[in-house]
Amino acid sequence: MKVGILQEQQIKNSVILNIRRDMDDFGIAELELRERIMVKLDAVQFNAKEDESVWLQSEGKAPFVCEVYFDGVWCCDLHESDSHEKLTKKYFNGFLKGYESGKIRLNRYLAQIADEQEAKSIKEAKKKVVDEMPSSTPEEKIAKEVVKEILQEDNAN
Repeated sequence: MKVGILQEQQIKNSVILNIRRDMDDFGIAELELRERIMVKLDAVQFNAKEDESVWLQSEGKAPFVCEVYFDGVWCCDLHESDSHEKLTKKYFNGFLKGYESGKIRLNRYLAQIADEQEAKSIKEAKKKVVDEMPSSTPEEKIAKEVVKEILQEDNAN
């Protein structure tokens, strides 16, 4: 396993060296890029006994394949034979798709603030729905209290 982890680190370094100048244009410096990029080698991630292609990779009979993630969002698969240009193109195609879908954000601190604000607005909307529930009969009052308790339990978790 240690060999696979060392390979992942070498691949990660290679990916970062290939994309760091372009990512710097987005305001993401190399140090931050090292924190946000993750590489998972198929031979480490999957069981070689369950997948023939992974077994071939782990035995050195097939070129390695790995997955590259940015902030935990999949960007691309890389093959050992990929050139610099192909690596860069694959990575940025996946990065662009993640960015366009809203899963990847350039400024992670602004993204964190936006996520917190969204969670707060959802919580307020749920509270508003419960407050607007009718409670004129004893049954409606009990139902409203049950829904309130469920929401409180959800908020605690």
